Amino acid sequence: MERYFSSLAGVTGTEVGYTGGTSVNPTYHALDGHTESINITYDPAIITYDDLLHHFWGFRDHSGAYMTQYESAIFTTSPDQMKLALESKAAQPAHRLRPLRVRIEAAGPFYRAEEYHQQYYTKMKGRV
Repeated sequence: MERYFSSLAGVTGTEVGYTGGTSVNPTYHALDGHTESINITYDPAIITYDDLLHHFWGFRDHSGAYMTQYESAIFTTSPDQMKLALESKAAQPAHRLRPLRVRIEAAGPFYRAEEYHQQYYTKMKGRV
C-alpha cells in the first residue's frame, strides 16, 4: 500500500511502521499485536482526507480475516478523522458478499519500521 499511496498527487511522504499494539519499539519479528501501517503526510490543498479514505476502500478487499499484523485498519489522529473514517465505512456498498473487517481507532504511538521496509517495492525493483 505504501507504493500506491506515495504515488498519489498531494501525498508528500509515506513511511511504514507499526501501530496499535502493546509493546514499545516493536520490530517486524516481534510485533506484539501491532499492525503494519503507513504514516501518510499529505497536502490537504491537493488531496483531502476523504480522498485518502476513498483510495483506501478501493485498494484491496477489506473483508478478509487477516492476521493482526496485516489486518485492514484506519488509525485516526483527530476526532474529525475518526468521524470521517466511520462515515466512510458506513457508506461502503451494502451488496458486498462478505462483511467488512476494518479496525478503526484512534492512533497510538507509531513506530517506524526497519529501513529495509521503507519503500520496499521500489527497493526490490519489481522482484516481488
